[in-house]
Amino acid sequence: MSIDVIQIVKELIETIDKNALKKKVKKLKYSNPGLTQEDLCDAIIHDEALFCGIVGAGAYILPGPFSWLMCAPDIINFLAKQGKVILSIAYVFGHDPSSEERIIEILACLGFTSGIVAGQEQMKQMIIAGLKSGFVKEIARNIGIVLSKKAINSFIPFIGSVTGGIFNYIGILSVGRAAVSYYSTKR
Repeated sequence: MSIDVIQIVKELIETIDKNALKKKVKKLKYSNPGLTQEDLCDAIIHDEALFCGIVGAGAYILPGPFSWLMCAPDIINFLAKQGKVILSIAYVFGHDPSSEERIIEILACLGFTSGIVAGQEQMKQMIIAGLKSGFVKEIARNIGIVLSKKAINSFIPFIGSVTGGIFNYIGILSVGRAAVSYYSTKR
């Protein structure tokens, strides 16, 4: 059985409440008029990373098969949070990507953080090429491998909880930084 990571990402992206995120970003900007766009992004990234890290740690606190039951909801939450962080950062920088653009840009940021997309130029090439890009399949494969490793670690009591929390926290930080790098230079 093969998991279609691209389809999962597409479905998660479509469930994101764009209007709620826009309102949240607008409120953050209004409440913090002295902050730069980068500072606003840092606030979003760190809040979401902390929340996701706590969820990741809590999901695997029970040993063995009990933690396995929490693996799928945690992974779905993790991917959804990454999408929300990326989209929030797009809004901070004044961008409002279409559904297709959101999917491609989120996959590009995930590819950048996983090392498949080497830099800004390659990231832009992937976005221009769209979902038919060879990068997309490689990113999806890599995401599947990383998530499988996370699931395996969940079986080890305490270790699963620690790695789940760290994985989620660092994953949100990394994808957030990649999104800031991308959207801060996008015209």
